[in-house]
Amino acid sequence: MERNQDAHALLGMEGFVVLATSEEDGECFVLVETTNDHTGCPSCGVIVTGHGRSIVQVRDLPAGGRPVRLVWRKRRWICREAECEKKSFTEQSDLVEGSLTRRGAMEICRRVGRDAHSVASVARELGVSWGTAMDAVRRHGTPLVDDPERLAGVRALGVDEHKMLAASRTRNTLFATSFVDIERGRLLDVVPGRNADDVAYWLFGATEGEKASVRVVAIDPHRGYANGLVRGLPDVLVTIDHFHAIKVRHEAPCNRGRVRGPPLRAVAAAR
Repeated sequence: MERNQDAHALLGMEGFVVLATSEEDGECFVLVETTNDHTGCPSCGVIVTGHGRSIVQVRDLPAGGRPVRLVWRKRRWICREAECEKKSFTEQSDLVEGSLTRRGAMEICRRVGRDAHSVASVARELGVSWGTAMDAVRRHGTPLVDDPERLAGVRALGVDEHKMLAASRTRNTLFATSFVDIERGRLLDVVPGRNADDVAYWLFGATEGEKASVRVVAIDPHRGYANGLVRGLPDVLVTIDHFHAIKVRHEAPCNRGRVRGPPLRAVAAAR
């Protein structure tokens, strides 16, 4: 088949060429193959010979709002070395991860992690199952979460609760605490619970250098958060975030002569 160089450039996957494209039921199909005409056996290194092809379908980034399916004509190779145990194998590419292109898997992780889209919505857009999308999030998200540099340089820390599961007859309401880099708009971590011990435990996991860079912390008017912060960041300035400050201000009218809620002010951590 004739290889379309313009289509190859649009595909943007080094080592792959586009043979044909088609559209069916709102989905784009792109027939591709690699440019590698010869290779060595991964086991013994002997140059192998072609042994036909197999068709593998791989999901890629959507195009024009349409899911894209790469139809890869994958080469099969056979090793003629008598003492080699490999015998036959199919070609592989670092740009493909199972049923997804690598860039497709990374985009799923970015959309779910950074843009806070649901796994289900991103999975629908790329035309994959929820499980496939979630596997991509775990695969590319875990190294980001484990990166020790992720907590470096945080100067303004935000701490707030989030209701994870509503109460029922058999369980209490389950809360989690979120830690956010306010300046960079980055979620740092989510831990179960919402008391002083939960906050202090998370802070004790940070290095002294990471804690030393924090100058101010914004929390909701929750004494437990303030108490936990004092243990890990004794000299930091603790303030009430804007949302809760305004909320408290609106709730300020007296009820039977008593002000509801904590006072409206930015305060240093209670010592």
